[in-house]
Amino acid sequence: MGEEYGLVKGVGSARPDGWAFRFPSTNTTILYYWSASLCDIEPIDPTSQRQEG
Repeated sequence: MGEEYGLVKGVGSARPDGWAFRFPSTNTTILYYWSASLCDIEPIDPTSQRQEG
């Protein structure tokens, strides 16, 4: 189903660019897409300490 949204594994890629989940009972589709431009993400809780790993 991911092909319908362009979420396919590229040549030489370890994983696809994202995933698509379809829930037929509610006619809902959830798209998860990873983008390298999102490299500076803000934490949900800004008071929590950032962990380096």
